[in-house]
Amino acid sequence: MKPTLSFIIPVRNSAHLLQQSLAAINAQKSSGVPFEIIVLDNGSTDDSAAVAEQAGARVLVIPDENVSQLRNRGSTEAAAELIAFVDADNEIATGWCQAITEIMQDSQVAAAGAAYTAPDDGTWVTRTGDYMRGHSEGSSNVDWLAAGNLVIRKSVFESLQGFDTSLETCEDVDLCARIRAAGHQLISDSRLRSVHRGDPRHLKDIFRGELWRGRDNLRVSFRHKIKPRDLPSIVFPIIILLSGIAAIVLSLLQPGNTLFYLLGAVGVLGFFALLNAAKTVWQAGTFKPLLALQSIFFSATYYAARALALVWQVGHHR
Repeated sequence: MKPTLSFIIPVRNSAHLLQQSLAAINAQKSSGVPFEIIVLDNGSTDDSAAVAEQAGARVLVIPDENVSQLRNRGSTEAAAELIAFVDADNEIATGWCQAITEIMQDSQVAAAGAAYTAPDDGTWVTRTGDYMRGHSEGSSNVDWLAAGNLVIRKSVFESLQGFDTSLETCEDVDLCARIRAAGHQLISDSRLRSVHRGDPRHLKDIFRGELWRGRDNLRVSFRHKIKPRDLPSIVFPIIILLSGIAAIVLSLLQPGNTLFYLLGAVGVLGFFALLNAAKTVWQAGTFKPLLALQSIFFSATYYAARALALVWQVGHHR
């Protein structure tokens, strides 16, 4: 029987997380929706490939390629018209397969998914990041969905030539922008919930992750029409970076005022962190002083990393 869904899962040295992800997918068999699983092993040195095979997945070992290349390669192997990109650290919810088949019955919908959900055992950093995502019930048109929980029609994906393989990060932002530019609908539906086991647990994880993700942010942003809601992620890191550079230069010219200049740069970072924290508290729907304080620390770490990423490009830590 030809599958309705082709799950495409890139992985590298994440055997335990992959096992949980595949178990969540295989639990969908009771829905009666036929599917196949294709795992793209990016040169793992752990048991990722063996775990995938034991779960009934077809495994392709493709080392030394980025995630866009892996996903594109997986799409060429897909037998189904609906391609489900799910990351190895995501666990899809019960009823996910049934929901996506219902959603995609609308021919106007080219792609669908939902924002990640933090795991129940997360830290305060994990919970704060989840508030920042924002979650809504029901179905709605959106500008962007993360590629770790995204379904797209194969015909549309091929017409757009897949993910841009020149991008190390923000490849999903770019793809979603091209989907919308082509006149297609991009839908977020709360029934497509997934738990993201890869959510950062500590501030150092935020810093390291955003230092990597921020490397292609401006490049992708200026490719497409910029909307007002996009401005903070573009403008804030630039201003923070410039204030930091100015503080360093002025400190070299006037060493006696070094503390004043450095405090000024920290103040700029703190101001933008405060703005983002206010948004987070608003999305949480209730004011809690502790959440507000945690959001400030989270936001400051996030924007500091995004600013530094403009001048320092690093590889993925995993």
